[in-house]
Amino acid sequence: MSIRAHGSRRPKCLSPGGEILRRYHRGPCPHALKPDGSPSSAADVEAEDLIVDALAGRFPGIAVVAEERAQGDSAPPADLFFLVDPLDGTRDFLAGTPDYSVNIALVSGARPVAAALAAPGLGRVCAPRPGSRCRAAPSRR
Repeated sequence: MSIRAHGSRRPKCLSPGGEILRRYHRGPCPHALKPDGSPSSAADVEAEDLIVDALAGRFPGIAVVAEERAQGDSAPPADLFFLVDPLDGTRDFLAGTPDYSVNIALVSGARPVAAALAAPGLGRVCAPRPGSRCRAAPSRR
C-alpha cells in the first residue's frame, strides 16, 4: 500500500501546510511549552489541522496520528495509518531559521511504506519511493 496507489505522488496537503508555516515564519507566532518541555506554536496547530483534514478527506479509511493531537498513547491506531509532524524543528522555526519541515509518513504495521517531506523555509520538497533515496526538488510557491 502506498500513497501512489491512491493516485497521488505526494499528499496535496504538503504545500498548504507549508504555506501556513511560511506565513508565521520570522513573524509573530504565539507558542507555549508542552508538558515534555518542547514548544508548540500556532503554526504547528494550524498546519496540523489542515493536514489532518486533507488526509481524512482524501484517504477516509486511513487513520491519522499527528503530533499536536497525540495524547501520549504509544499504540498505533490501526495496522495502516498516517504519521504527521506538521512542524519538525519548532525551536528553529521560532528562532527564524529556515531549518524546519513538514513530515508525513504512511505506516503499515511498524514500517513506513511512503513518506513526504517539505522544507518550506528552504523551498524544497521530497517524496521518495520505497527503497530509493530522497532527491529534493524545488517546491511550488
